[in-house]
Amino acid sequence: MGDAARVWLYMAFEHGLELTGEQLAMLIDWAVNDPPDAFEFLRNGRITELRRNSNPFVELFVED
Repeated sequence: MGDAARVWLYMAFEHGLELTGEQLAMLIDWAVNDPPDAFEFLRNGRITELRRNSNPFVELFVED
């Protein structure tokens, strides 16, 4: 569920998709409780290389 939540959050952030407060809270809960796995980090990195932009909702989970 976290993968889908991060896509929806990205769409809302980048493309002005409107979310209700309840929807936003639910998506954040999903994103936090199901953090990105190795494949999602890899996918986001490849997209970043190709498009020069990343999903900040995946980047939030990158450890320094």
